[in-house]
Amino acid sequence: MHGWPYDAGQLIPSPRLVAAWYELEILPTDCVPMWAAHWLVQDMDGETLRILAGLDGRDPHEVRDVLVEALADTDTAIPSRSDAVKTVYADMARLCLAGDGGDHWLVSVIERLMITWNYPDEMLTPPLGALYGLDDEWGAGWGRTEPQLIAVVRAACAEQIALVEP
Repeated sequence: MHGWPYDAGQLIPSPRLVAAWYELEILPTDCVPMWAAHWLVQDMDGETLRILAGLDGRDPHEVRDVLVEALADTDTAIPSRSDAVKTVYADMARLCLAGDGGDHWLVSVIERLMITWNYPDEMLTPPLGALYGLDDEWGAGWGRTEPQLIAVVRAACAEQIALVEP
């Protein structure tokens, strides 16, 4: 998942988003302890959350061993895969429209998710799921121009956000 705006520490994801990443197996475990420390500052608390915040993040197994219980300290449960996809897609759409994630970045992440999960229906669901395949078109010299692709991505992002925030 490296290359996301959250990796550099500029943005701190919510526990709900981290739980979704965990479910989809795209969680950058090396960043999780820092995020847990931020959640503590935001008045979320719990013994396991404090343990997680104290880890250095180099051992992904160590982070995963305490993560579910630490998320429970924030009243966050691990979502179903379908709900995780909705959460992650909505976040990606917000990042893209806010300029925190690029248009090509978004379609490349969708591409990676599809390949990782063997093209499940819930990831192919429009609007963002319908962007699968655009990665091949980007910069290939065939198909739509980059401005046209950007317009398609941004329209899909706006639709995705409207699904969760009517």
